[in-house]
Amino acid sequence: MYYFIFTNLNYIFYLILIFFFIRYFVNGPRTNASREIKNQIIIITGSSAGIGKETARDLLNKGAKVIFACRDKIKTLNVIDQISNESTKNNAFFMRLNLSSFKSVVEFVNDFAKKFEKLDILINNAGVFLEKLTITEDNLETDIQTNHISHFALTGLLLKYLKKSEDPRIINVSSDAHKFADYANDYFSFKDETFRMWKMYAVSKAANVYFSEALKELSEIKDYEYRKILSASVHPGAVFTEISRTDGKAIYYKILMFLFKPIMILFFKNEEMGAQTTLHCCYISKQDFINGGYYKDCKIAFKGDALKNKDLERRIHKLSYDAIINSTAFEELKSEKNFKIFMEFFKNKKNKN
Repeated sequence: MYYFIFTNLNYIFYLILIFFFIRYFVNGPRTNASREIKNQIIIITGSSAGIGKETARDLLNKGAKVIFACRDKIKTLNVIDQISNESTKNNAFFMRLNLSSFKSVVEFVNDFAKKFEKLDILINNAGVFLEKLTITEDNLETDIQTNHISHFALTGLLLKYLKKSEDPRIINVSSDAHKFADYANDYFSFKDETFRMWKMYAVSKAANVYFSEALKELSEIKDYEYRKILSASVHPGAVFTEISRTDGKAIYYKILMFLFKPIMILFFKNEEMGAQTTLHCCYISKQDFINGGYYKDCKIAFKGDALKNKDLERRIHKLSYDAIINSTAFEELKSEKNFKIFMEFFKNKKNKN
């Protein structure tokens, strides 16, 4: 073996060089944006792992107060211990949030209201990618509720706190997967025979982009108080995160991930680099922030042609609005001024031809 290595040093050197060149190219750029965010209050959903965890780490190091909005308390507290130090740990807060439950969204907002008076940045980061149709307690498909509709509700309920910030921002973590959304009408029937995991995930990511564009429209309505609020959707890149985990998945999926794992390690971004575009939208100046824009590799990027379908956009807004307005979970909050304005705006969006 040693003889083989010794006689093939040149080849081994070139293979290592190629590996590091590919990794450098795949990981993409780091953000070079810089903005003072010390003591800013930032919520990151799904920050106990992956991109959310690395986003939280960087923001804590910059002096921000970060709320880890996650389901699992023990796991999240362990992550906080891992990524914080003596000077940053007091700025890290766990608050339970299960995005597959509207009741949990309301409880989270009520808990937030007891502890904080304003919100500077909302990062709607959490996401799931399920291979089988699963229905939540709110009678919605889990991907679309977790990746979009619960974030939709969370954002509306937090508007009253965002507008108190000097430079409020909403960052929706989407994906280039939105480009694979198509115009089929049966995705929202939530039936086994029509469910396609890749398409459902793509539709949920398209919803993130539509939502950011709609929030820009909301901020531009002259008589409302949201003109300061900037919104964007981001594509983190193909990132090797927990979303590809195989626990509880079918055997074919486990085999596929096992075979695909070496390719993912080589050609996918690591989690730290996957967080860079989200961080870029946190750190760029207000003047450079493109409201309603779609960001990729720390710069504005082109959206997929699938988003030009106005019927798909309308149906997503309709699904989001109807799910919230018909849910008893929000009964006590529906009359709150800002949430009422938010819902009225999307009522008009869902009815728009």
